[in-house]
Amino acid sequence: MSSQARQRSRRPTKQRSSNTGIGGTGPRSRRLSTTPTVKDTQTMKLTPQAQTVLRHLKSVGSITNVEANAVHRVRSLSRRITEIQGAGVRISKVRRRDCTGQQYVRYTLEK
Repeated sequence: MSSQARQRSRRPTKQRSSNTGIGGTGPRSRRLSTTPTVKDTQTMKLTPQAQTVLRHLKSVGSITNVEANAVHRVRSLSRRITEIQGAGVRISKVRRRDCTGQQYVRYTLEK
Protein backbone atom coordinates (compact mmCIF):
# COMPACT_ATOMS: atom_id res chain seq x y z
CA MET A 1 0.00 0.00 0.00
CA SER A 2 1.39 3.37 -0.94
CA SER A 3 1.73 6.20 1.54
CA GLN A 4 -1.03 8.18 -0.21
CA ALA A 5 -3.46 5.26 0.04
CA ARG A 6 -2.56 4.79 3.71
CA GLN A 7 -3.27 8.46 4.41
CA ARG A 8 -6.64 8.28 2.67
CA SER A 9 -7.66 5.14 4.57
CA ARG A 10 -7.10 6.74 7.95
CA ARG A 11 -10.13 8.28 9.51
CA PRO A 12 -9.80 11.68 11.04
CA THR A 13 -9.94 11.58 14.82
CA LYS A 14 -12.85 13.20 16.56
CA GLN A 15 -12.05 16.19 18.67
CA ARG A 16 -13.92 16.10 21.96
CA SER A 17 -15.47 19.29 23.12
CA SER A 18 -14.43 20.30 26.62
CA ASN A 19 -17.98 21.25 27.62
CA THR A 20 -19.67 17.92 26.93
CA GLY A 21 -19.46 14.51 28.46
CA ILE A 22 -18.87 13.24 31.94
CA GLY A 23 -15.45 14.73 32.63
CA GLY A 24 -16.03 18.22 31.26
CA THR A 25 -16.50 21.44 33.12
CA GLY A 26 -19.03 23.11 30.83
CA PRO A 27 -22.74 23.65 31.37
CA ARG A 28 -23.67 20.22 30.01
CA SER A 29 -21.10 18.25 31.96
CA ARG A 30 -22.24 15.57 34.38
CA ARG A 31 -19.87 14.89 37.20
CA LEU A 32 -20.32 11.65 39.04
CA SER A 33 -20.02 11.96 42.78
CA THR A 34 -17.24 9.79 44.18
CA THR A 35 -18.34 10.15 47.80
CA PRO A 36 -21.77 8.90 48.77
CA THR A 37 -24.16 11.27 50.50
CA VAL A 38 -25.49 10.62 54.00
CA LYS A 39 -28.70 9.15 52.60
CA ASP A 40 -26.73 6.82 50.29
CA THR A 41 -24.55 5.48 53.11
CA GLN A 42 -27.58 4.46 55.15
CA THR A 43 -28.98 2.36 52.32
CA MET A 44 -25.68 1.21 50.83
CA LYS A 45 -25.52 -2.53 50.24
CA LEU A 46 -22.50 -4.40 51.53
CA THR A 47 -20.46 -6.83 49.49
CA PRO A 48 -20.71 -10.51 50.50
CA GLN A 49 -17.27 -10.38 52.12
CA ALA A 50 -18.20 -7.25 54.09
CA GLN A 51 -21.39 -9.00 55.24
CA THR A 52 -19.28 -11.95 56.41
CA VAL A 53 -16.94 -9.66 58.34
CA LEU A 54 -19.89 -7.82 59.92
CA ARG A 55 -21.49 -11.13 60.97
CA HIS A 56 -18.16 -12.16 62.54
CA LEU A 57 -17.89 -8.84 64.37
CA LYS A 58 -21.44 -9.19 65.73
CA SER A 59 -20.91 -12.77 66.90
CA VAL A 60 -17.29 -12.64 68.15
CA GLY A 61 -16.82 -8.93 68.82
CA SER A 62 -13.46 -8.37 67.11
CA ILE A 63 -11.37 -9.49 64.15
CA THR A 64 -7.80 -9.23 62.86
CA ASN A 65 -6.44 -9.52 59.34
CA VAL A 66 -5.03 -13.00 60.09
CA GLU A 67 -8.40 -14.20 61.41
CA ALA A 68 -10.26 -12.79 58.42
CA ASN A 69 -7.82 -14.42 56.01
CA ALA A 70 -7.66 -17.82 57.72
CA VAL A 71 -11.29 -18.25 58.74
CA HIS A 72 -13.24 -16.38 56.06
CA ARG A 73 -10.72 -16.05 53.19
CA VAL A 74 -11.10 -12.26 53.22
CA ARG A 75 -7.88 -10.88 51.75
CA SER A 76 -8.35 -7.14 52.29
CA LEU A 77 -9.91 -6.68 55.70
CA SER A 78 -9.19 -2.94 55.84
CA ARG A 79 -11.22 -2.40 52.67
CA ARG A 80 -14.16 -4.42 54.04
CA ILE A 81 -14.00 -2.42 57.29
CA THR A 82 -14.14 0.79 55.24
CA GLU A 83 -17.23 -0.50 53.41
CA ILE A 84 -18.91 -1.39 56.71
CA GLN A 85 -18.07 2.02 58.18
CA GLY A 86 -19.45 3.64 55.03
CA ALA A 87 -22.76 1.92 55.78
CA GLY A 88 -22.89 3.68 59.13
CA VAL A 89 -21.54 0.99 61.46
CA ARG A 90 -19.07 2.27 64.05
CA ILE A 91 -15.88 0.21 64.28
CA SER A 92 -12.80 1.05 66.32
CA LYS A 93 -9.29 -0.18 65.68
CA VAL A 94 -6.44 -0.83 68.09
CA ARG A 95 -2.84 -1.32 66.97
CA ARG A 96 -0.98 -4.04 68.86
CA ARG A 97 2.22 -6.07 68.67
CA ASP A 98 2.42 -9.85 68.87
CA CYS A 99 5.11 -11.82 70.72
CA THR A 100 7.53 -11.49 67.79
CA GLY A 101 7.12 -7.72 67.61
CA GLN A 102 4.97 -7.76 64.47
CA GLN A 103 2.31 -5.03 64.40
CA TYR A 104 -1.32 -5.86 63.72
CA VAL A 105 -4.70 -4.16 64.02
CA ARG A 106 -7.68 -5.56 65.91
CA TYR A 107 -11.04 -4.15 64.78
CA THR A 108 -13.88 -4.12 67.30
CA LEU A 109 -17.54 -3.27 66.95
CA GLU A 110 -18.50 -0.20 68.99
CA LYS A 111 -21.70 -0.42 70.98
